[in-house]
Amino acid sequence: MPDMTFRVVHYQDIWGFRLNNHYFGPFRDRQAAIDAAFAEARRRRAEGRTVEVLIQGSDGGFRAVPFHQQEERAGARRSA
Repeated sequence: MPDMTFRVVHYQDIWGFRLNNHYFGPFRDRQAAIDAAFAEARRRRAEGRTVEVLIQGSDGGFRAVPFHQQEERAGARRSA
């Protein structure tokens, strides 16, 4: 079980993320919310915490995104 769980959420056409009952956002779109959640999660990991990031799907359920997948996507966007 991770120390911290970041949940990227979509509510009333607004994207944000939650951590320990605190809301961060709004963000301009889904990807901006994901990037912000991962940036904060990376910072917390650097402090030695265990973290996970869950992203809300169109069905309302959440799925975990492994850090290596997000890092690969971020690298691809930077090089594009």
